[in-house]
Amino acid sequence: MSLKSVLFLGTSDFTLPVFQALQKHCQILGICTKKRSYFTTLPFRIFTPDHPKDPEFIAIIKDLKPDLCVTASYGFILPQAFLDIPSLGTLNIHPSLLPQYRGPSPVQRSIEKGEVISGVSIVHTVLSIDAGPLLKQRTFPILPHENSLDILNKGFILGAEELDKLLPSFLEGKSIESSIQDPALATKAPKISKEEGILNFSLSALELHNKVRAFYGWPGTFGNFILNEKDQLIKIIETIPPSSEHHSLRKDSVFFDPKYGLGIPCGKEEVLFVRQLHYPGKRPVLAKDFWNGLRGQNLKVK
Repeated sequence: MSLKSVLFLGTSDFTLPVFQALQKHCQILGICTKKRSYFTTLPFRIFTPDHPKDPEFIAIIKDLKPDLCVTASYGFILPQAFLDIPSLGTLNIHPSLLPQYRGPSPVQRSIEKGEVISGVSIVHTVLSIDAGPLLKQRTFPILPHENSLDILNKGFILGAEELDKLLPSFLEGKSIESSIQDPALATKAPKISKEEGILNFSLSALELHNKVRAFYGWPGTFGNFILNEKDQLIKIIETIPPSSEHHSLRKDSVFFDPKYGLGIPCGKEEVLFVRQLHYPGKRPVLAKDFWNGLRGQNLKVK
């Protein structure tokens, strides 16, 4: 049997394992990605349309006649004119346990909410966002110290493993059991705004820790402080999972603890401990080096 042809659509480096799984089973017709993506460096035909609804792009893909299209972290909603092209349809590898966290930021939103279980889903793509029939799912834990980049990496590796197992039967046209998503169980994962990266220290330590983990890659998380009576925005890179022992150490102002790091008083009479920070104009530093660099200057939460 001749190899089925596939068009891959993806932009994130994390999705490389998905592309590699496709290479094992299919003839790669091309890659649809964004400009300056890692995938533009690969020796395949590259497409970077401003939007996949572009009539010229649709015409080119029609001429290519792919048997299958596969998307993974592509970032665009595919129009029906595109979905009608591949004879085997379009599959999407989505890093959540659908129907939970439909949308562009599933990993970030799940960590922000404090989920301890995540997963990856392989679905048929339909016009409604992330709402198609489920072909495969795989669950895995979110550990307290893991950030969004850790979970994205894990999710797409496991998604590629599931795709690798699915493709031989799928490409042969064998009947594969699928399940319809229950819309009553659907939750949304809306796009993240830059403003969400500003930390509100009236929140609990756990809520703040989850935000730091969730927004680690982009937009990052920042705290508004006052340093020697001047406003200062400082990037918070890494915090540690809060515990009851931390709360007993709380002070009324920012302090340093040799065991846990930079302590920031926050909501519910708790303390958030920061392990790594980035002071404007400087390189990222560990909490101890940051504290020593203050040289006794007064730092407090704004």
